Parts: sequence; C-alpha cells; structure tokens
Amino acid sequence: MSLNTWKKQYYPTPASRCRKADAIAHSLRKWRGLRPEALKKHKVYLSGSTMLDNDVYFIIDASSCALCRHHLRSEGEKCTDCPLHQTLGRDCDDGRGSPYRALTAEYNPEPMIAALEKTLARQQRKKKAKKKKASQAKRSTSSPTKHPRRV
Repeated sequence: MSLNTWKKQYYPTPASRCRKADAIAHSLRKWRGLRPEALKKHKVYLSGSTMLDNDVYFIIDASSCALCRHHLRSEGEKCTDCPLHQTLGRDCDDGRGSPYRALTAEYNPEPMIAALEKTLARQQRKKKAKKKKASQAKRSTSSPTKHPRRV
C-alpha cells in the first residue's frame, strides 16, 4: 500500500480533469480518504496539508480540489459561487473553525466531509426540483387543446 494505491481508491481523476457537475462528489471521495483508517490502510500520513509516503507527497489544497478548480477565481479571493461556500456561508478555509483548518491543524477531515455531504444533498435536491419543474412545464405546454365539436 502506498500513496499510489490511495490515489487509485480516493483520487483516481485529477481535479483538473473533473467535470463541474461531478466536483462535489469528487471532493467528497478525496476527503473520505483522509480519514485515519484510510490513511493507515494505505500507509500514508499527513503533515499539515501534505500527504506523505516516504519521499512521495500529495498536497491537499486548491490545486487538488475539483470545486476550487471550477469556482476559485484567484488566490485570496472569496469563492462565493462555490456550492460548498453556499452551504457553509463562508469559504471552507476561512480561518479558525473552518473545515479545511480542522484537517491541517487537527488532522480531522470530518467537518469537511459533513459539509460536503450537506452540499451534495443540497445539489441533489436542486436537481430534483429542477427536473420536476421542467416536467410540469412540459405537461402544461403539451396538454391537448380542446376544439369545439362540429355538428
């Protein structure tokens, strides 16, 4: 087991190649892989925001985040159009108490996992509502027009 086996399981597609529609699920998969049992299984460890396997490393930051790849405009700027920001009401790395800082300071991925799960559920509800609305609109425009009977 190694960083390569960890990537195969939790980060098989680089964030730069992830579709925008899949970004939340991609991020959630990566963060679930940061749980202590996953790290231990793959014999990797964290040091701040860096995952290590002897002399090989992987950085957990905006460059490996599919959401950041699609929603971060430039370093230091707020990510207001990011679905995770919308769930949290702030940036995920916004100082003490933020989900990202929980990982880098306390090695605790759970706050970010919980926030991403909430974000994914919110996205799924939005998609469902949008489909329902489209279906209702389609039904209302495709209802047959009644013509008066000819005698």
